Amino acid sequence: MRAIAIWLVLVYHVTFPIEQPALAGVPSAFKAVFAHGWLGVDLFFVLSGFLITGILLNAKGRPNYAKNFYVRRALRIFPLYFAVIIVLASVYAHALPYAVLASVFMANFHSLFHVHEPLGLSILWSLNIEEHFYLLWPWLVLWCRRQTLMYWALAILCLTPVARGMAFAHGVNPFSIYAFSFYRFDGLALGALLAIFCKSNLYNKKNGLRGAIALLAASVTITLGGIPFGILHEGIARSALRYTEAQLVFASLILFAITTSGSEWTAILRSRVFTYTGDLSYCLYLIHVAVLGFCTWATASLFSHYQLNLSPKAGFYVIATATVALCYAIATMSKRFLEDPFLRLKRFFQ
Repeated sequence: MRAIAIWLVLVYHVTFPIEQPALAGVPSAFKAVFAHGWLGVDLFFVLSGFLITGILLNAKGRPNYAKNFYVRRALRIFPLYFAVIIVLASVYAHALPYAVLASVFMANFHSLFHVHEPLGLSILWSLNIEEHFYLLWPWLVLWCRRQTLMYWALAILCLTPVARGMAFAHGVNPFSIYAFSFYRFDGLALGALLAIFCKSNLYNKKNGLRGAIALLAASVTITLGGIPFGILHEGIARSALRYTEAQLVFASLILFAITTSGSEWTAILRSRVFTYTGDLSYCLYLIHVAVLGFCTWATASLFSHYQLNLSPKAGFYVIATATVALCYAIATMSKRFLEDPFLRLKRFFQ
């Protein structure tokens, strides 16, 4: 599932803008998927809420609950996160103010501080949202009964779209609605609800499949019911519910995958290319925008230096291929030499 999420985001950035001449021969169905690849971030949110809440529910009541969670979280996130900040802040001009904000996990609020957003570092916003959510969520899991926790997650899931709609109605910039933490917590809360359900007595294969169908049906209902209110066009309804539509589809996909785990339905998700990409997805996500920028610059410089003519389509495929290859190479080295050594320390904080 992480592989699907990172491929969506990667394809979106590589093919942006979708109407460029290089993509003239691409079928419309593929273009539609490419153009909505930015929603891969919402798949990451739902996945994160599901996985982390499951971990927290398993650890509830054990010694050093909070200490172990936050140390393990730091061992997973911090080494690569700060390595990326240090490297890219030294590459991009005028990047220091943004790097400082990112270092305290406030990069997604950079517009409030009138701080310039460097291209390669701009991807950090979603990590900041997750860290904000996990400042408080582990304590709710610890202090609340499971039913009360479910009500909290439901409240966040339902009220966040309301907040987005109200913000748009009051003239808040759409980019702020997209990036500010309190407008994006619903995906994480939906993932948390999935975890609570899957660890309850209600969960079995039949109810899991019913739940997956219900989540998909809810997304379709929101879409069809929202058409008279302009959900397909820029406006309050779209701003409020666009992310919700996608999150429900992703939650349905995750629940279906969990319920059919080990079956032929999920065989492709267990394949080498999916599992390998999933293992590298964190690094791939953090570096792909910067690598894309570098490959675009390097290709233009190289062909200009040797005075070679390159058609838009050929240039696109050269840049896309180089970007994917370099991203996977860097991510593979990062996993082996940077991430894994820190991840092995988790055994001391079970």
